[in-house]
Amino acid sequence: MKIDERALLSFDWLWFLALVLLMTSGVLCIWSSTPGTGVNSYFGRQLLYVGIGLLLFFVGLYFDYHLVTDYVVPLYIGGVLGLALVLVAGHSVHANKSWLYGVQPSELAKVMTIAA
Repeated sequence: MKIDERALLSFDWLWFLALVLLMTSGVLCIWSSTPGTGVNSYFGRQLLYVGIGLLLFFVGLYFDYHLVTDYVVPLYIGGVLGLALVLVAGHSVHANKSWLYGVQPSELAKVMTIAA
């Protein structure tokens, strides 16, 4: 795939630099505050999450968001129903009733609120 020069010029490099600096500072804070640097340590998992986040970032650059516009309202309604279901069937984790079978519906609701 050929890289379009106009896309590179219009890319917000300052925003990307801020993103990378924020990720780096998070990884360094975890590295300095936890013992061990193995794959199963907090540091190793955070590196994995950074890699997944960067991969999703670059996938999102080429994703045509217009494909999702037909599904925004049903997904938004699903997010609101998930929030209501937490009140009925959610369980408490550290004195917070925000989890529903290992998932926090509020995360989906945040994305759907932005998309709507």
